[in-house]
Amino acid sequence: MGKIDNKVAIVTGAGSGIGKATGLLFAREGARVIVADHSGAEEETAREIGDAALAVRVDVSRSADVRAMIAAAASADSTSSSTTPASRARKPRPPTAARRTSIGSSRSISRASSSA
Repeated sequence: MGKIDNKVAIVTGAGSGIGKATGLLFAREGARVIVADHSGAEEETAREIGDAALAVRVDVSRSADVRAMIAAAASADSTSSSTTPASRARKPRPPTAARRTSIGSSRSISRASSSA
């Protein structure tokens, strides 16, 4: 049994290097992995992982791409919920202000930091 069985992991930069190695490791440990990259190399990583992977081309500086990536993860989570008891299944939470700024522009992050 893997350390993260029945979990869904989003790995950005999964087309190469540390991101790719992370995606491969998470899959080996039992997670369903959303392998995301902007280069197109995410497809190869997904092929290496097999059925536990879903390749998503994403530019994390574009909010529409990030929303699509999260939707793909939610879809992957719902397909694996057949192995997860309904009492443990969680609905995705809407992003909080802190999470929104972490994927926003550096200007929004500095504004959030200065208001604290």
